[in-house]
Amino acid sequence: MSFRRFLNTAVVMALVVSARFLAAQVAVEVTPSDNGKVLVRVSNTKLKKVSFLRYNTPLHGMEANLFRILRDGQPVKYIGKLALRVGPTEQDWVTLLPNESITAEVDLSEHYALDRAGDYSVQFRYPVAVRDEESTGLRSAEDAVETPEVESDVVNVWVGEVRSVVPPVETRATRGFSGCTITQQNSINAAYSVSRTMAARAHNALANNSTYQTWFGAYTTTRANTVKSNYRGIYYAHNGNWNSTCTTCESGVIAYVYPSRPYNVWVCSYFHQFGATEKGSFLLHEASHWNAAAGTDDYGYGTTFCRNLARTNPGNAIWNADNYRYYALATY
Repeated sequence: MSFRRFLNTAVVMALVVSARFLAAQVAVEVTPSDNGKVLVRVSNTKLKKVSFLRYNTPLHGMEANLFRILRDGQPVKYIGKLALRVGPTEQDWVTLLPNESITAEVDLSEHYALDRAGDYSVQFRYPVAVRDEESTGLRSAEDAVETPEVESDVVNVWVGEVRSVVPPVETRATRGFSGCTITQQNSINAAYSVSRTMAARAHNALANNSTYQTWFGAYTTTRANTVKSNYRGIYYAHNGNWNSTCTTCESGVIAYVYPSRPYNVWVCSYFHQFGATEKGSFLLHEASHWNAAAGTDDYGYGTTFCRNLARTNPGNAIWNADNYRYYALATY
């Protein structure tokens, strides 16, 4: 991935920035590059300094489904990583000066099933957490901010040479471990049992009450049925024979999965520093990502973010994995 940072007032002013972008304080522009690659530019549209969460964009790598990609009008499957973080740290915030932009090249074939040659419709569409540095002066991990969904214009991206490979779904006769010590295996086994129980209790506890509203927002029957169905899917995912791979990860990452590879979870060293209940909630979070379970996304992490998301955008809250984790903790 190439990366460059520059100030260019003329370019920023030339962008077509909708009122929605102005509310978000940052704009995202996608430009086709070469054979399934795009240039993504994030720009500060305000006349004051702002910061945004880097992992809500592809500027430092992809660990969420950030793009809406269509082929012949049909959605293209996201096959990339979905990582659980311990909430934003100060290093996760990227600061832009007025009219400043950051651009990176992204190879979409590494993250999406671009398995046929031809034109693909590509749009960045994801909630981007932004904080106004000059107005708030806040520098803590969860001082967030606005988290509106930011959308780029739709562009056509040509794929001539097919390079994307959808990994096969792996199944096992029994649950297994890769690269884990006996102590780590015991830690994961205990967390697995907690996670399964949490999913069942969360499903059974679902009702129109303050706990639901705290983590999923204003109650509607349609949204509540979605949440209930997703907890059911998470619970039954525990019937699969999981393979847990113990690995080292980037700082702040607890675990990660690939949504199209059910029952496979990569567990980071940081995971084992927590208690059994917390670790169980982490596995519930990860299981919720599998398409075979609930197909949730990672819009953001942490109690403050999830409460804000539930209050301001319940439609996204019911698809954010950490909201499921916190509700499950509250009803465990």
